[in-house]
Amino acid sequence: MAYEHPEYDEKMFRDEQFALANKDVFTQYVTARVQGHMPSVAFRRAFGPGYRAEDTYKFAEQVEHNPWFTDAFAAALAAMPMDKLWNNKVAINSLRQLTLDPFVKCATRLAAMKELNVLANITFVDESGRTRANRNLNDFYNSLPEQDAETTKARESALRAAGIKEPVSGTSADADPTQQDTPEGQEKADDKA
Repeated sequence: MAYEHPEYDEKMFRDEQFALANKDVFTQYVTARVQGHMPSVAFRRAFGPGYRAEDTYKFAEQVEHNPWFTDAFAAALAAMPMDKLWNNKVAINSLRQLTLDPFVKCATRLAAMKELNVLANITFVDESGRTRANRNLNDFYNSLPEQDAETTKARESALRAAGIKEPVSGTSADADPTQQDTPEGQEKADDKA
C-alpha cells in the first residue's frame, strides 16, 4: 500500500494507515502546511503534479481530515519557533505576493503596499493614524539653519558615532572629501599629511 502514483481513491488519503504507510510524503505535506501553503498547493508539492489541478483540492481535503495529519500538523506547528513561522522577511514576502498578484483586488494590493512601506521604513504611522514619509538624521540636520564649522564637525562626529557614513548635506565634508569617513577620504587625508 506504499504511495507510488495518484491511482488511489481520494478517500484513501483520509485513512490513517495509508498515511503511516506513506509517511514521507505526508510529512512533506505537513511541512508545506506549517510553512503556510494552501492545502492544494501543499498537496501538489508533497504528492507530485500527477493529479489534475482541479481535483487537487478534493485529495487535499481528505488529507486535512486524516487523524495522522491533524496530530502531526499540531505537533509540527507547536514545535516551530515563532521567528521561523513569521518574521519580517516572511511578512514582506507575503505582502509582496499580494501587491504583485493581478487577481487580488486593487484596494487589497494598495493596503499591502502601505504595510510594506511601513515594514521597509519608507513610511511610518503617526499618533493620529496617518501614514507619513520617514525622515532620517540627514533630513533633520538639513532642515536646521546653517551652523558654524565647529558645530558642523560635532554633527558629523555624532553621525559617524551613530554608524552613518554619509556626510550631512551642506557640511564641510561635502566640500572637502578628506573629511569624509570613507577609504577614499582617508587616502586623501593621508596624502595631505
